[in-house]
Amino acid sequence: MSEYIIYETMDFTNIKEGTFATYDAIANISNQLANNGLNKGVDWELAEVNHNSDGQQEIQIEFRQSEDAMLIKLKGLKKVNG
Repeated sequence: MSEYIIYETMDFTNIKEGTFATYDAIANISNQLANNGLNKGVDWELAEVNHNSDGQQEIQIEFRQSEDAMLIKLKGLKKVNG
């Protein structure tokens, strides 16, 4: 069963504005997931990029196995800012 984790874009990039900030954050998240042995297209997919009610951009990752999502939640990903 798949499970989702939502990350705030600005937590994973030093770039303050523009589309490149989104790409940079996705690349950072992707790299960290790969370093944890998870492969895009096999273990996870980019589900959505949208804005929350506070206007902050969010990146939603869909994990194919809820166990993988739980391990990532427990380990956490290193934030660039924070």
